[in-house]
Amino acid sequence: MNILIINNGTKNIEYLENLLQGSNITVVKNTEIPKDLQYDLIVLSGGSGENTLSVNLKSKNFDRERELIQTTNIPIVGICYGCELIADVFNCKIEEKEKVVGIVPIEILKDHEIFNGVYEFEAYESHRFNITELSAEVEAFARSEHGYEIIKHRNKNIWGFQFHPEKYLDESTGDEIFLNLIEYINILNIKNS
Repeated sequence: MNILIINNGTKNIEYLENLLQGSNITVVKNTEIPKDLQYDLIVLSGGSGENTLSVNLKSKNFDRERELIQTTNIPIVGICYGCELIADVFNCKIEEKEKVVGIVPIEILKDHEIFNGVYEFEAYESHRFNITELSAEVEAFARSEHGYEIIKHRNKNIWGFQFHPEKYLDESTGDEIFLNLIEYINILNIKNS
């Protein structure tokens, strides 16, 4: 699987690459996204520092990512800040709250094969913006006490994970859900080719 990771300034890029090992991975900065994209999947990373300012500020650094979210037919998965970008593009409500750091319980709201029959799991979070309301274009698959944790565009293969599946793999199961989604997308890609 050919995967493009758009790095939004995450400190976890090596963890994310390790999680996706076995795939052909290309990593680019969010300000250096190529025009011609020949990938099976685009992953929008989390951010850190100045990149974690509210996505509602609509910084020009994210214009190309926003364009991709709106126009590409390539499947997209956003992690933390990448998820917030997706939510913002599709007019969901994002609120700044007290920073959440640690492993949190997450409840599954809508069954999907990526969950393998489980109805709750734990995942690592590190963010201060929470997705609190969804637009008509977006559906919720999981939530925690902090807000929506897994979202998907209703008509496009665009997913958002508000938690960090690439961190604390032995203590949480967010990585398993994430990898199940990657496999699900890969199978869809094969069926559609």
